Amino acid sequence: MRIRLNRLILTTGALLCLTAAPIAQTNPLGTMEVQAAELPYSIYWETQADGNWKYKLNTGGYASGWIQDEVDKNWYYMDESATMQSGVYKSNGKYYLLSELHDGHYGHMVKNGEVYQGITISASTNADDEGALTDSTLSALRNAGVNVDNVPDISGSQHVKDGEITSPSPAPQPSQPDQSSHSAQAHADAFMDKWFGGPNGPLDKGGTGAKGHLYN
Repeated sequence: MRIRLNRLILTTGALLCLTAAPIAQTNPLGTMEVQAAELPYSIYWETQADGNWKYKLNTGGYASGWIQDEVDKNWYYMDESATMQSGVYKSNGKYYLLSELHDGHYGHMVKNGEVYQGITISASTNADDEGALTDSTLSALRNAGVNVDNVPDISGSQHVKDGEITSPSPAPQPSQPDQSSHSAQAHADAFMDKWFGGPNGPLDKGGTGAKGHLYN
């Protein structure tokens, strides 16, 4: 009886340890440990067979351009093939660093105050160009062997969040001319041409616009 009781206690303890233990999850952004049912990133990310990550759109297919993860709030960039990129990129004359470190946030845009390869990043904190690197940071990265000169220019890239393209917004459609007004004007012109010879016809005194009397 004592042996059975000991076995029961050991089994129960083992089950409790397994329940509390975090689940190791390997992904292209890096190896991380998360509790069961917790995701440290957006549900729109999808792992590909080659190990790359792509971001799904609600309308189908995968997104390209700037992606803001609605969970970790970081920005990522996907090229035309919808594949996550890393390194330094240029946009609208400013430079942005996408992390090359597999630390669980591979590819995220490095922001002001983060430490990257021993360099404390100095970057804009403004809403319209957050993450734009300062000249001093570009110089420090260059000295550390990071390519900051011959980099891709991605100006004009669209922005995506929550599975939807948020910018650029669809171009406004040109307004259609008022067909009724156009038809009425055409009818009036035809009437003038038929009965009065047009605005500068023979009944217009010297073409001044002063209409002559029908019986002059």
